[in-house]
Amino acid sequence: MRDILYTVAYDEAQELVLAMNAVKGVRYYCPECKGEMIPRRSVEQKKGAKRPHYAHKVKSPNCEPESVLHFGFKRLLSQRIQKNLDNQEALPIKWHCATCDREHEGNLLKKAARVEEELSLGPCRPDIVLSTNVGCPVWALEVVVTHAPEEGVLTYYRQQRIALARFDLKSDTDLEKATASVLLPDHVDQCVNPRCPGCHRFQRQVVLWIIEGGCWKCGCVMPIAVVEGGESRGGTYAGPEHFTDAELKIARDHGCLIKSKYSKTQKRSYPANTCKDCGAFAGEFHMFTQYIAPARYGELKHEKLDVGYYCEHCDTEAMLNAEWSDVEDEDDGTDQWLKSEPRAYKPPEPEIPDWQKAKVGFCIRCRTPIVRNKYKPLCANCFYPETVREREGLVPDLEHQFCHRCGENHETTRWKPFCLNCFFIAGGRR
Repeated sequence: MRDILYTVAYDEAQELVLAMNAVKGVRYYCPECKGEMIPRRSVEQKKGAKRPHYAHKVKSPNCEPESVLHFGFKRLLSQRIQKNLDNQEALPIKWHCATCDREHEGNLLKKAARVEEELSLGPCRPDIVLSTNVGCPVWALEVVVTHAPEEGVLTYYRQQRIALARFDLKSDTDLEKATASVLLPDHVDQCVNPRCPGCHRFQRQVVLWIIEGGCWKCGCVMPIAVVEGGESRGGTYAGPEHFTDAELKIARDHGCLIKSKYSKTQKRSYPANTCKDCGAFAGEFHMFTQYIAPARYGELKHEKLDVGYYCEHCDTEAMLNAEWSDVEDEDDGTDQWLKSEPRAYKPPEPEIPDWQKAKVGFCIRCRTPIVRNKYKPLCANCFYPETVREREGLVPDLEHQFCHRCGENHETTRWKPFCLNCFFIAGGRR
């Protein structure tokens, strides 16, 4: 790396000295090869002049500036941590959390009582380890110049619940990261949120948005409450219909009027944000475009409230498992290994309201409501696969055959789309 210069060296007292603090006439030695080094500094600090650095009097062929940079950063940071521990001072640290996508800050030495370099933890040897009084590691600090920690090492840290902070060094100017008033690591595998009691992963925060919107009908100020949650709430923003009792109480305490309203579009009643002046409500259909999106881009005033936690992993697993049908094992004399095969995926059947059954038809392969037409008994998604099956002489399973009129399971084809009862009623009519 061209940007790396020798900027640290030992003096005769074995103290690490930065090149900017070097004194002319004092002997300095390389931390890597132990050879004598000479401090270099440009007389005129003009554009293009090199930064203060050291140069080998006789350079060893195996001594590289990357190794000296790695060692210097590790030693400077370790000495600083030890000094803070001796003085019982906090060491601020700040990082962007990849788990919850938020900025976290705290005290690096909150649980630490000792610091050690190159401590062996079995499968790995971190550059710096912070431990408790009983020797339990709580932080692993890795200094990366050329090689990042392998995936097996990262897995070990997570399994042992050791927080990882990684400092990536591109130039010798990055030594400032070790002496900054607030440590700013490039990557931290740690979150301040509590862990899930089920899978022990870090949870994410449930955020309740209170948006100062306007009523679409009368134009008056209308507080809108939405929740930013996990897959159980649709993986995005959810309205009051999916609120918990505690979230409903918080939203109402912040001025939101939430009442049960009947939607003519969805033909059902559900809790919705309601205008206090005219009684109009904000439906689920236009919630994102009229309120959430403008709030995200700063066009509407809003307030974010942390109202709880959820586990993204467990939430997603629960939603995926809900889509798989529970197939009960029957004692039919088959081998045990046959019973342990993965369960077959069964897509959920569409819910057909009773008022629709007398007015529409059904696709004879997926039971999707369509316009009843005995000459076109297939929906757009099933038409092409059905023609392929007909060309190859394949017959679908009975569970994928439905009557075009009543939607019940019956043997049907494109040429005979009705069951026997419906044929006498609608067979001769379009």
